[in-house]
Amino acid sequence: MLEKSIQRDIQRYVYCKDNNVPPYEGGYDKQPALWIDRYFTIKSAFAKLEKAQINKVNKDGTRKN
Repeated sequence: MLEKSIQRDIQRYVYCKDNNVPPYEGGYDKQPALWIDRYFTIKSAFAKLEKAQINKVNKDGTRKN
């Protein structure tokens, strides 16, 4: 189970991505460094998950043919 703070960061990431808004007021240079580190960690984790899902679909699709 993920910690509540991590869950909030993931929710913030998804909300900001979906709505094209910054997580905090101001531009990139005004965002907290900790948030930027977390952002790139979350982004990387989602990319790995998406890649794994694509690979699974491709693998499953080739078995059925």
